[in-house]
Amino acid sequence: MREPSRCGPPSACSFRWRAPTPITPNASFTPCAHPLATRTLRAWFARYRQARVHERERLVDYPRLFEAALASRAQERIETLLRDGPEGACLHDMQVLEAILARLGKRLATSSGGTA
Repeated sequence: MREPSRCGPPSACSFRWRAPTPITPNASFTPCAHPLATRTLRAWFARYRQARVHERERLVDYPRLFEAALASRAQERIETLLRDGPEGACLHDMQVLEAILARLGKRLATSSGGTA
C-alpha cells in the first residue's frame, strides 16, 4: 500500500484509503454491558477517580446501583425542597450568601495585609 503523503489526498489516489481497524481478542466484546447515560457516566467517573480500591471495584461491578443512588439522592433533595417550602429556600439562600460574605471578608483581610 502506498503512503498517503506521497500520492496526495485520498481522492487522488488509485487505491481506496481507509483507517486501520483495531484488532481485538474477541470480536463480540462489548465495552460495557450496562451503558450509562452521559451525565450519569460523568458523575460515575468523578466518583471513581476519588474512590478507594474497594469502592472502585463495586462501582465497576454494579454501575446501576450507583445510578439508583444518584436518583434516590436527587429525589430526597426535591422532597426536602417541597417540605421546606419557599421559606426554606429563602433561608438556604441566606445561609449561602452568609458563607460567601464570610469568605470574602477573610480574603479581603488577607489581601490588605491584615488591616481591616
